[in-house]
Amino acid sequence: MASELNLSGIVKEDKFLKEYNRLVSWYRDLPEGMFISRLLREYKYSEPDLEESRMMCFEALKAYDDFPFGVQADLKRRVTTRKGEKLSVKLATDIYKLVSVMEWEDYCDIRELISLSKSRPSQGKTPKTTITGADVSCFMTSGEVLLLKDNVTALQTDVLNMKQMLHAAEKIRSDQMKTFTNSLQVMKCDLLECKQFMSNCLSNFNLSVNDLKLTLQPLESAILAVSRRVSNTENILYRTNVSAITAAVQPL
Repeated sequence: MASELNLSGIVKEDKFLKEYNRLVSWYRDLPEGMFISRLLREYKYSEPDLEESRMMCFEALKAYDDFPFGVQADLKRRVTTRKGEKLSVKLATDIYKLVSVMEWEDYCDIRELISLSKSRPSQGKTPKTTITGADVSCFMTSGEVLLLKDNVTALQTDVLNMKQMLHAAEKIRSDQMKTFTNSLQVMKCDLLECKQFMSNCLSNFNLSVNDLKLTLQPLESAILAVSRRVSNTENILYRTNVSAITAAVQPL
């Protein structure tokens, strides 16, 4: 029986080492988003497997000498909600945080995952809360609070300046658009005037052509009459010359 227990422990330890090495390798090589995506793909979004890996990482952390939350600490139970992240994504995110602490990140990163009391307090009594070193380290000192206030004030000032700059830029853009619109209206009016002027010129030209045509009609008739008279004269001269030449060449 003892040998079976030892064998089971060896198998679990070997499984943990393989899983630990794989998770640490992903953590060192991948950013958080890619780590979570890789983990979900490897586990095929299996919530029981992700929960088992999460508990395994947490139990390994509890064995650390500097684990500040005590042996009574446990992980908060993750449940599925109608809105928000899927349960598998929450579990994968928890695993990332646990592995990050294994890789020497601050224990404060997993403070929200820890449930310090397993048993429910009896009715009518206020549960006793124990503040550990990790809890104290998660709070800020007065100097840090003042520094944070200064940073917030500076950020608010930057936001106000940015709003003023955006307002000024919007006003400039509005003025430019107004000027552009007015210019387009003026150009449109000029084009309409040009169109009207060209139409008037064309109408006047057509009228002038018609007037010229009417004026030239008598001249055309006169030219035709002169042409006919010249032709008749040529015929008369031709016949006269022929008669004279014929008479001249006849023998006496």
